[in-house]
Amino acid sequence: MKVFSLRLKRLFGLGFITLCWSSGPTFAEIIELPGLNSEVEIIVDKWGVPHIYAESQQDVFFAQGFNAARDRLWQMDLWRRQGLGQLASILGSRYVARDAANRLFLYRGDMEQEWFRYGPDAKSIATAFTKGINAYLDY
Repeated sequence: MKVFSLRLKRLFGLGFITLCWSSGPTFAEIIELPGLNSEVEIIVDKWGVPHIYAESQQDVFFAQGFNAARDRLWQMDLWRRQGLGQLASILGSRYVARDAANRLFLYRGDMEQEWFRYGPDAKSIATAFTKGINAYLDY
């Protein structure tokens, strides 16, 4: 049984490595998006890691939001639902207790005051990132 299990793990590992090695993009794509101030370049290396080049910080975070949504929108939605205590609506009744606990931590304060607790660029960075996510949703 152990020999079979070990072989199965090796076979799965080899398949996973092959999939990862061959799953990178092999084409150039030009996308025009409203909301960018200048040209942005996203280069995805052979390991699938995106490298973002832009002239401004706002454009970098806009592109990062767009790319994050393109790669991980499902995960962002799952985290959003977790933070709002809404996992049971998609994952079933097993998550009702977890949702109830998460709802105890919902932010109920003044968001303008909250921004003052972060660095001076935090709001503009978060806004640019969010605009990038929304640009992907509209794309």
